[in-house]
Amino acid sequence: MNKILIFVLMLLVFAIPAFANVDVYNVGTVIDLKRQTLSSYANACAVYETADQVTYVFKATWVDSSDQLHSKPFYIGDLNANDAYVTVITNAASDVNPIYHFSYDNCNTWVTTTPAGLDATSNTAKLDTIGIEVGVDDAKFHVGVWLVIEFADGSTALNDAEYCTMVISFKKDGTYMTGAVQPTIQRVRNTSVTNP
Repeated sequence: MNKILIFVLMLLVFAIPAFANVDVYNVGTVIDLKRQTLSSYANACAVYETADQVTYVFKATWVDSSDQLHSKPFYIGDLNANDAYVTVITNAASDVNPIYHFSYDNCNTWVTTTPAGLDATSNTAKLDTIGIEVGVDDAKFHVGVWLVIEFADGSTALNDAEYCTMVISFKKDGTYMTGAVQPTIQRVRNTSVTNP
């Protein structure tokens, strides 16, 4: 009996670290906020689109506090001539660090920007912009075509079942207009070609 107990304990000691601190990609059910509400989803990549503006929402809930959660890719190819506005908050005191990943080649290659103004996000809302961040290469945003948002745990361990929500409002810039007809754009992809 003692040998079995020791064997099980050894398995746990070696197995638990293998499941900690994992990057989880393509998180969130794609929803249209004109038809569904965000509150019923633990993980969502939501879109609200009007004639001149697109708002993306990424909501992610931690199961393991050390995981890094990545959204599905959001299309920003016709939304990044102007700066965008960001709000991010968690539902409990914590330390979440949002990170942006931009792709210029249809979700094959990614470059990363870490917004200093959103470092250590907790349960007090933080406001920021994308496109005029101090000390950041803003060209990554202004020439990007796809955006993936990552929520990384910070120095303070998160509580299980805690969630973080980021809302980004973009103004349409007409980059992909052809005459008076706007082509149909898949605003949120289910997966990337490569993970950021």
